[in-house]
Amino acid sequence: MTAMTLGGCVDRGPGTPQETVTEAAGSYPPRVEEPTDGFEVALPSIPLLADDRLRVLGAEDRVWAEPLEAPEDPPAYWSYARDSTLNTIAVADRPGDAPLVVSLWSDGALIAVDARTGAVDWRAESPRSPGGGWSDRRDPDEDDRLLIVPGGGSPVALVARLGGLWAFDAGDGRPLWEREWSCGESGRQWAASHAVVVQEYCEQERIRTFHPRTGEEISVLEPEMPPSGRPPTSPASSSPAST
Repeated sequence: MTAMTLGGCVDRGPGTPQETVTEAAGSYPPRVEEPTDGFEVALPSIPLLADDRLRVLGAEDRVWAEPLEAPEDPPAYWSYARDSTLNTIAVADRPGDAPLVVSLWSDGALIAVDARTGAVDWRAESPRSPGGGWSDRRDPDEDDRLLIVPGGGSPVALVARLGGLWAFDAGDGRPLWEREWSCGESGRQWAASHAVVVQEYCEQERIRTFHPRTGEEISVLEPEMPPSGRPPTSPASSSPAST
């Protein structure tokens, strides 16, 4: 397949950040089945891999893709730029199709770009970020996170913040469900194909699990904590004194 280059600014109305979409030029790069011995390249950020063909990189206001084993600083295969601040990038695999590169921005926008063509596949909106910005070495405890959950069939894109969770169908951007925490705060979030796990802090710590596609609560676990607030320790074992 050969894609034409389409570059230009997109104006989506008053108050909406301007975006610049440059679609793919040339053929889809070949899949790299085995890394080439001795291949090394310096990159401006930690890349994500898409389809074993592309390395996906990000900067403060831009996401772009390069052939996986291209030399240093090649022309971008495709790029997406936005008059906002990039928060996180993730890759959502699609059975039988090229993956989507999903980016979360500080204004709450979710943008999904087709990895093969560079065209914007869908757009969605989540609540505006309370703070934070792009880092090429993100801490897993950051307030804002974008998680891709397999979810069975089409994957699920989860925006996880201290105040709650917002879930979208990663195949087309449809909102699926949202959960805002009663106490307004949560800690870490983890995701697997069958569940989303949230460590919530209210009057007492709770571990809550949700179905990734429906948002149905599966279980709630309230670990028992002693008055000291520290986990109980096992008493030291003793042995008879020898004579």
